[in-house]
Amino acid sequence: MTRFLFQIREYSAKEDTDMQKKILLFAPSQFASLRKDKTFSEHAFYELGDPLGICYLGGMLKQKGYEVKLMHQVNKTNDEVLEEILEFAPDLVGISVMSIDYKTALDISKRLKSTRKNIPIIFGGYHATTHPEIVKEESIDAVVIGHGEYALLELAEHYLGNKRKRLGQIAGIAYFDNGVKITKRRVTSQEEFINIPAPLREGLPREHYLKVSFQEIPMSEMNYAFVGSSRGCPYSCSFCLNEIMNCRKINYFDVKKVVDEIEALVDNGVNYFFFADEAFTINKDHLSELCNELINRGIQKKAKWGSFGAVEDICNKKFVHYLNLMREAGCEELQIGVESGDTFTLKAMNKHSTPSKAVSAFRNIREAGLLSAAYIIIGTPYETMKSLENTKKGIFRIKPDRISVYYEIPFKGCRDYEKYKNLIATTDADKFTSDEIILRNDVLDAQVKASPALKKMGLGNYRGFLRWKRLDIIRGWYGSKEFYNLQLQNLAANPKRFKCAVEWFKIVHKAVPEFKYGRFIRDAKNIIKTMA
Repeated sequence: MTRFLFQIREYSAKEDTDMQKKILLFAPSQFASLRKDKTFSEHAFYELGDPLGICYLGGMLKQKGYEVKLMHQVNKTNDEVLEEILEFAPDLVGISVMSIDYKTALDISKRLKSTRKNIPIIFGGYHATTHPEIVKEESIDAVVIGHGEYALLELAEHYLGNKRKRLGQIAGIAYFDNGVKITKRRVTSQEEFINIPAPLREGLPREHYLKVSFQEIPMSEMNYAFVGSSRGCPYSCSFCLNEIMNCRKINYFDVKKVVDEIEALVDNGVNYFFFADEAFTINKDHLSELCNELINRGIQKKAKWGSFGAVEDICNKKFVHYLNLMREAGCEELQIGVESGDTFTLKAMNKHSTPSKAVSAFRNIREAGLLSAAYIIIGTPYETMKSLENTKKGIFRIKPDRISVYYEIPFKGCRDYEKYKNLIATTDADKFTSDEIILRNDVLDAQVKASPALKKMGLGNYRGFLRWKRLDIIRGWYGSKEFYNLQLQNLAANPKRFKCAVEWFKIVHKAVPEFKYGRFIRDAKNIIKTMA
């Protein structure tokens, strides 16, 4: 209570002036170790791009008259971050937090508070939403729960403006007043959502973002940006936090405003953009309107793009029409959350797909002349040696152009966390990355220990087996003749991809020596020469 009253007196003592108030929005560094070489981490790419969360918040605050600075840590040290914050001298700081970067964010907030105790510090993002109790920290004044455009605006008015609602009157936040207080959850309506302005991107260190490409635009020439045309997903996969962030609801931005934003990005040098929508392919009317608007403005002549997609949407043969439209609008690839090639595992994940539907979806993608990426999740509590082998075989059935294999992260708030919390091996937020095995699997552990063959390989428990299996899945596909021939077919269909292939497959070979890079480039050149 003492801390709360002290802060109220302190903020009330600040004089209101006509000066423009300054707000700094900060996204801490994620996967710092991966940025040292900017290539592979155990053969899985991490794409680091625009921190869209603070970009949308910045657009909203700027529209309301605040001076806003975006800061994405990328490769800055915490000391450098603090120095830059103090140099800007903000009146309020907002920090977007994932579990993996919570310790970084907390360290910076504590050091900032010790230096400038009168600056309100607001935490938001996935970790803050699922752990609102962090507001007990002396250096955190409030936490935004869920998406924060409207809540942060009201908090800014509370701390800096004349419209001073009490904290308890602001929906969708947590604050400390003789204990943690959580207000009624804010669910953004479609009317409110469509009025969210375009994201602010000024000052982002775009030159430091990782570039991933195996399409027409080589990585060395790519200027990459994330965009969004909707937010939310109606599905409830057991490992996903979307349900708690979006309440299984989808809101859509106005298509013309989305393409206005893309046009502005392209005019400023962006030549590849990726739709970060969680359910991009679910609404065919919205998808058609968006693609037609891109075509009508000729965006496809200046830039290429990609998106996520769902097996459940794409597996139907009729969806090829929409895939062809996407291709005409400049789409180059779809990234699909396949997750598993095992029927039981998919059911346990509460997925609405099946292995056979995945085969149909990827066949449709190839038929439309698009490239594909498959995301696979292993390290769940319900896997067996057989289900993992089914997943490996499933990769050969769907034939993706790129795969990424991750261990499940049981974030607090997702269904698997609630169901299997007694199997979580660590609560250390630093370990909550897709490169760490978090969940214990006693059944798999027993199977591994009972296998003399695995014992000879030095795989004595489920953790060692999962690490080996992850690489086995990746190397098995990338090193196969099926993958090799598929990529030659892709180049025959579109020789413009050759320059990118030189870069991309060099990285594949570095991670998977079984892929014969030199021979592939020679074969590709011969195919292109024959076609000339």
